[in-house]
Amino acid sequence: MKCIFFLFLGFSLTAFGQSIERQLYVRYFKSLYPYEPAVVREQQLEEVTEWRTDQWQHDTLTKRTKFAQFRSDGRPTFYTLKQPYGGDSLIYTFQYDSLNNLVEYKLWSSHNVSNRGIKYTAHYLFNYIGNRLQKVQLFAYDESWSSERMVYSDTLTYSVDLKYVTINNGKTVTKLQENGVFHGKLKAVDNEQEWKTSCHYKDTNLQIVRRFFKATCLSNALQASAKERHFFYETKMESALVYNEADFRKQTIGFYLDTVKKELFSKSVSSTSEPTSLEDRLTNTATLSHFTPSLLLDYTITTREVSRGNHEYSRDSIQTFYTYTPFGWKQQSIEYHYPTHQLVLRTNGAVSENQTYIPYYVLKEWLVWKRRD
Repeated sequence: MKCIFFLFLGFSLTAFGQSIERQLYVRYFKSLYPYEPAVVREQQLEEVTEWRTDQWQHDTLTKRTKFAQFRSDGRPTFYTLKQPYGGDSLIYTFQYDSLNNLVEYKLWSSHNVSNRGIKYTAHYLFNYIGNRLQKVQLFAYDESWSSERMVYSDTLTYSVDLKYVTINNGKTVTKLQENGVFHGKLKAVDNEQEWKTSCHYKDTNLQIVRRFFKATCLSNALQASAKERHFFYETKMESALVYNEADFRKQTIGFYLDTVKKELFSKSVSSTSEPTSLEDRLTNTATLSHFTPSLLLDYTITTREVSRGNHEYSRDSIQTFYTYTPFGWKQQSIEYHYPTHQLVLRTNGAVSENQTYIPYYVLKEWLVWKRRD
């Protein structure tokens, strides 16, 4: 079997065309790593810090912080998620042996809020013979946090020719078989680009946009929009169509293609009703999303109107702009708010003209990184 070092170095939901190492990586390790190891390794990242805030104007209400440190092979040694409102921080620790195998993973918190001591959420142990994975065990504490209990224990048995592995946990038996021709090239199993295959969609609209942008696969956001029946505006792909943002108010929900600039827009609308002691409070929200030629979300414009019969009315709009790192991660998200008066009381059906505009911006997300010297 190939060295387990490549198992961890380097996603589809199926095992088609994947090596045994890749299938084991996806099954046991991929979800444990907060960032894709191949990207971390290729960019020689040593540390990554992320912040996300919920703010009113420039006053921070909540702040969620993520911090990770990495080995030179791209795998983490330490990762923490600091919760807002003084909540317990989540701490992820990774232990490796002298052969670079991941042997222990813990997810825990200090449990300072309730003063009940350390709280372990997940505890994995990985056993090897040399570099070959032999057993995977998952433990978790009981409700009293007084003792650990075993969630499962998988034992791996390899065939003589190393073409398949049998996984037995005492109740079920799973067989992973190598199937695919790799042309003598050892792919890094944690590199999503190397293992990505072209996606096929039943939805005609998704087929159109994938072909138009020559994309291998579409984002989850675009797929979800299609499921919600946000269809493309009727136009022939070969025609010169220029989409103007002024059309935002006129068009119904759906996707709109600018075939000249090769850009994609989408419009979504949602409505909610909240019962009150007088009349229901109705909220209508319309969002325009703009995607770049590489189908990254570029910016959104959201308009929100709230009314309660003849008693009150308010309206505001938010523009959110996104930037990305050279290696594709979201680097920054900034919101610009343009509210009218927060609450406009209505008298005899007439809307008060006394409205004030207080534009402000909110830095919602940002990411910084440090490379190795």
